[in-house]
Amino acid sequence: MGRGRRQQADGAGRVAVVTGAASGIGAAIARALLADGWAVLATRMPDQLPEPGMQRAQFIEVDLLDDDAPRLIAERTRQVGGAQLFVSSAGISLPGPVELRADDLSSEFEINAAAPARVAAALLPQLRHAGGRIVVIGAGQGRVALPFGGGYAASKAGLAAIVDALRAEVAGDSISVSLIEPGAVRTRILDSSREQAVSLLANATPEQRRRYEAGLMRTLEGAAGAFEQALPPERIANLVVGITHSRSPRPGYVVGREAWALAVLAHLPASWRARLVGRIARGRPAVDDTETELQRSSLS
Repeated sequence: MGRGRRQQADGAGRVAVVTGAASGIGAAIARALLADGWAVLATRMPDQLPEPGMQRAQFIEVDLLDDDAPRLIAERTRQVGGAQLFVSSAGISLPGPVELRADDLSSEFEINAAAPARVAAALLPQLRHAGGRIVVIGAGQGRVALPFGGGYAASKAGLAAIVDALRAEVAGDSISVSLIEPGAVRTRILDSSREQAVSLLANATPEQRRRYEAGLMRTLEGAAGAFEQALPPERIANLVVGITHSRSPRPGYVVGREAWALAVLAHLPASWRARLVGRIARGRPAVDDTETELQRSSLS
């Protein structure tokens, strides 16, 4: 076991970088790491105010879309001794039909897939020196795209592919790379998604509103129902802390009922998957329909 791994195990001199840490899952992860004795460098947008409990975090105000962002993060981390852990949590979701969101796809890919890769690349020299760890927050929808979430799902699928490649590429450097794929997590993303959807429809043509409004609003209502039983962000945060203590972190972690349902759905025959996704578009619950289809298949 290398020197960096011993540092992670005994709690001494540990420095973590957490992106998207002003709120939601990222903030919960930063708080959990702080409580576990880590020095946390947390990124936030310049106009964001952090959630409570983050007083001991060292914030880096940076827009991850800026070309200089990875270099600035790496420089700040180097000043405090170098990173042993990188947690990629920043992400956005822009709901809407592909027809109306085609021009916005690059934004989701840049934040959800490209930015984690760029920050990881900038931190790799430090992580190699420490024998460090990378933990990436993906999504259950990275396995199956749901209606009105094509851009989000595609960006998370792309992120999963990047993580798979990166894991193999750095395996010889004693760097572990883990992907966490959660289902619904109790954050403010639903409020933001609803605002985005309302704005999108307001700028659509009457024909586009007629075609898509009912389905999009029904999808958001279904998401609201799922969020009532959503996982607390602390569940993901505790998993991240557990990964830092594990001698052999797993490549992937699927967390939550919705994420497991999508993982199963991804392995069903294409015709079944298309039928189930079509039912979701008509307002049927994804998890319940997937479980029903599995029961039928086991009897056939």
